[in-house]
Amino acid sequence: MSKAIKQLLVAAAVIAISMVFIIQFQPGASLEDINVKGSRCAVEVGGDCVPYSDYVAAYRLVSPGGRLSEEQLEAMRLDQVVVDGLIERYVLLKEAERLGITASGEEVSRHIATTGSVRFSLPVDKEDMYPMMLNQAVGGGMLPPPYGPARMVDIVDPKTRKFSYERYQTWVQRRSGKTEQDFKAYQQKELVAARVRQMVRSQVHVSESEARLKYSRNNEKVVVDYAALPREYYQRYAIDGSDEAVQTWVDGHGEEVDAAWDKRKEDFLPSCREARHILVRVDDTVPDKAQAKEAAKAAAKKAKERVEGGESFADVAKELSQDANSAQDGGKLGCFAKGKLKAPATGPKIDEAAQGLEAGQVSEPVETPLGFHIVQVDKVADEKEAEAIGRAIVGRELYLEQESERLAAEGAKAILASVKGGSSLQDAIDQHLTSVLLPEAKAAYEKGRAAEKAEAKPEEGEEKKEGEDTPEDEGEDEETTAWNDPIRPRPDVSSPFTQRMPAFPQIEDPAGTSRILHELQKPGDVPGDVIKMVEGYAVASLKERKTVTDEEWDEKRADEIDRILRQKQRDALIAYIQRLKQEHAQEVILHVGAKKSETVPAPSATATGSGS
Repeated sequence: MSKAIKQLLVAAAVIAISMVFIIQFQPGASLEDINVKGSRCAVEVGGDCVPYSDYVAAYRLVSPGGRLSEEQLEAMRLDQVVVDGLIERYVLLKEAERLGITASGEEVSRHIATTGSVRFSLPVDKEDMYPMMLNQAVGGGMLPPPYGPARMVDIVDPKTRKFSYERYQTWVQRRSGKTEQDFKAYQQKELVAARVRQMVRSQVHVSESEARLKYSRNNEKVVVDYAALPREYYQRYAIDGSDEAVQTWVDGHGEEVDAAWDKRKEDFLPSCREARHILVRVDDTVPDKAQAKEAAKAAAKKAKERVEGGESFADVAKELSQDANSAQDGGKLGCFAKGKLKAPATGPKIDEAAQGLEAGQVSEPVETPLGFHIVQVDKVADEKEAEAIGRAIVGRELYLEQESERLAAEGAKAILASVKGGSSLQDAIDQHLTSVLLPEAKAAYEKGRAAEKAEAKPEEGEEKKEGEDTPEDEGEDEETTAWNDPIRPRPDVSSPFTQRMPAFPQIEDPAGTSRILHELQKPGDVPGDVIKMVEGYAVASLKERKTVTDEEWDEKRADEIDRILRQKQRDALIAYIQRLKQEHAQEVILHVGAKKSETVPAPSATATGSGS
């Protein structure tokens, strides 16, 4: 082959390669314009293409740059957030065309040089949250509105402290995935979209009176008198727990008991062991931890020796066990199948110990994180016995649960009605409890109440003398009764709370309850209904309202007006973009993002993102 022919073939090959390059990578395109599926579009909105290179550039600007794991990025849904931002930018650019809003290349260059930042788009409902989250990941540099969303970039000469065009070129090449010309065009679109956003924000205003009213509403505090009525109190002192009472209730609620048994029967079958335990905790106040463990183990061994010497395990448990849940019941753990022990203050090792014992046997001390236990098995029940025992336990638990729920709810409503009628909270509680407590519990309650009334009260302004006991102090070492039980319903006073704070602990709906209590106008007012607690009910009445003072407002005025203005601007912009989406984004086809699909229907009027 002649040299001339070789040169001709080489030239032809070069021309062919060049033609492929021109066809595949049109002027203004970059390698990143072709995604893994071969599409030049990251997303198609209303038939228009949002370039894949814009997605790459935006993702790189938003991404923490390898500082978060894939799992963390996936949890943040960063790819979908970037896509949603591009969709919102698309509709804003459409609006800019209608309004004649533009940005020149010179303005883009000046913005980058003077601010040292480059813009990207995020969904408006995430413009504040995501920069904050990303700042935590990258150590700063992310700007929220109105300066962003944007990222500060290293384009300043460290010597002159001025904009360096060379550093800017280097940064664009390394970080954007675009040519310099294309990146400038990308930033031009971002600046136009930002100007539309700013136009919407500029039309929103907040008066001082409006801000003051909202601040007062959010920061005014109230104090309430309240009383909690836990279901457990009624289980202890107001419900007849005799076998006869339980059986009578079970006979009338057969279907409920059967349903509860079906859910619980695996806890008892195919056989179960009735067991007890005695817990001796390790004294964590002893500096020598090894010594403290040895002392606890020795105490457990002595407990076992007493049982082996003829004392009742139940009596020793009542005296020595430091498991408050079972000690008064002789250390009872119930009857449980293998691996099904759920009693508090135990653990898997206690279950294992019980499975290795026969009826009447007592274990050696068993160590758990709680301390040392000795375990006794009272009975090993076969399948038939286990079902009878299990059904009895399930029936009793269901009876106590439903009856205590009923008594607590009815009691709260009765107390609320009495307070509405003018009774004090204490008198209303006394009247209710003495009407429902069992005879022995009622006698203890009335005795305690009489002793409290008879107790000499200090004169107003005097303090209780040091060492002087109250009736409840004197009962600390006595048997717990309906009067001195710490969970006894009694009047209490809340700390001052705003609408955004819980009124007092254990409320089932803290936000809703606080809002209702803030609607009360004058001291003594009560809400229209009782308050649902996690473990019962409560009654409350307004004690005091603490309004916002002029001094407090003067201190917070500027920040509060700015905060409310930003919130209103955000709400206005969300509504504005939703309208634009309805006009311009009737069909969205995704090629990237957390959720890829062929076609995405138009966003709803309440949605804040699109293309998902």
